[in-house]
Amino acid sequence: MLPSGGSIGVVWLELDQSLEVVEELATLLDPLEEQRVARLADPQHRSRAIVRLARRRQVLADIFAIAPDEVDALPISQPLENGAPGALSSNGETLYVSSSHCEDVGLIAVRHEHKVGVDVEAVHELPDPDQFAQWVAASDELHEINELAPLDRPDACLRLWTRKEAYLKATGEGIGDGMNQVRVPLEPDTWARCFQPVANGLDWLLFELASPRAGLNASLVAEVHEHIDPQVIVTRC
Repeated sequence: MLPSGGSIGVVWLELDQSLEVVEELATLLDPLEEQRVARLADPQHRSRAIVRLARRRQVLADIFAIAPDEVDALPISQPLENGAPGALSSNGETLYVSSSHCEDVGLIAVRHEHKVGVDVEAVHELPDPDQFAQWVAASDELHEINELAPLDRPDACLRLWTRKEAYLKATGEGIGDGMNQVRVPLEPDTWARCFQPVANGLDWLLFELASPRAGLNASLVAEVHEHIDPQVIVTRC
């Protein structure tokens, strides 16, 4: 159950599970989710997708104190532009939901009443750092990256990637062509850092999450509410 008030719940998912667990979780999926899984050609990808989708159902069901198969009945109060549910409602309560996955790791963030976004990426999936920075970075960010030692640039680009994508998920915009229009802090180990992604826009909070294994970077971005730093509660399943 997600604590009340301004807390943000973060759940890390271990997507590689035993065949027995995967088969049990598969019974929780609805027909549309089953179709999504069936379209995946690789057996490992199918297995991970089952775990990711079913665990997400379990998390939401626990928060709303309902059965996993009742999650579909929750009204979607604020859908994102890509059609994914960004906010669910029940009994006058709105829950913002964001999720991400990378290889064997999944990530879910939930928050009552205020927007939240998460993203996790692997450093080895990063394209050529110099070319990537040209696409993703704003002009001042690009200058900052170019000032770094060459060996430090991939990690900086990865932080840039996850932080911007987490923000764009929270707003519902999606990455599109807008990444270089958004500015994020680049320094490592950032926690509850207030920043303004868009000039003269709203303030947001940035949290760099401790990843469950090496080679990953994960970011959480949360809408500022009354300039009080929310408690971030991290669990694993």
